Amino acid sequence: MAAVRGESFVGMVRRQMTELAQRSVQILFVLSGNDPGLDEVSEYFGLRGWRLRRMRNVMFRTLRDADHTLNAHWARQSLQQAIGVYLRQRYKMAIQTRQTDDRPAFHIQPTPILVAAVPQQSTVRGTVIDSASTAA
Repeated sequence: MAAVRGESFVGMVRRQMTELAQRSVQILFVLSGNDPGLDEVSEYFGLRGWRLRRMRNVMFRTLRDADHTLNAHWARQSLQQAIGVYLRQRYKMAIQTRQTDDRPAFHIQPTPILVAAVPQQSTVRGTVIDSASTAA
């Protein structure tokens, strides 16, 4: 239908994201630092996805130095932390992580209280790019 209307692929992607925003669909968008998807995000939503980051329903994260498949343990932990922050900020959920055989697992527990999911000594390696509504 988009092609019949003369809408470009970029225009279609932007329209679809706008429709999701209008329906208040919450989105966590996580890419690795060298992900080929970063080029697509720039093509569709401007340099570093600035149009995407302005959308209130989108939280955008880039994990610098991570590969596309998150092979490194720290990269998977960073993804877990990003998911934990997202769930706490958007849904007021407490997230606790368990380590077993180097495979982190989530335990999600709804609560009105925000609980830190990540031990104090850990650090997130990477660049965090927030949407305007969640930027600190």
